[in-house]
Amino acid sequence: MKRKVRRSKRPAEAPNRFRGEFGVTVGGKTYTFRFGINTLVALEQRLGCATIYELMARLQPSRLSFRDLRVLLQAGLAKHHPSVEEDFVGELIDELGGIDGALERVLQALQASFPDVDPGEIDADPNAARAAGSGAAS
Repeated sequence: MKRKVRRSKRPAEAPNRFRGEFGVTVGGKTYTFRFGINTLVALEQRLGCATIYELMARLQPSRLSFRDLRVLLQAGLAKHHPSVEEDFVGELIDELGGIDGALERVLQALQASFPDVDPGEIDADPNAARAAGSGAAS
């Protein structure tokens, strides 16, 4: 006897918060952001970061520039909306409640994508503590 596979009634393009996706609706269209590994690799390249630690340190709210935020959001859109341009991303930032609202949503999405990483504990150089003599070997 063949079993039927139940499919989710959620549309395929609907944001999946368990995958670190979030959406914003503008003009009746929902734009889905996702921050997976491929997005982070693209961000490393666009922002000139050599390591994941350097990237995560740069994405800290105290170090993030307006340009970085726009690049971050555009990279997050690339999977579902590859043709979206930077100027439109600026408008999406406004729809998310400006810089503070956009930054809050992006950090939530990054945390959902990588739940084992605490963004507040990321340092640009993970070896700095050991070099300073605070590691287990000291």
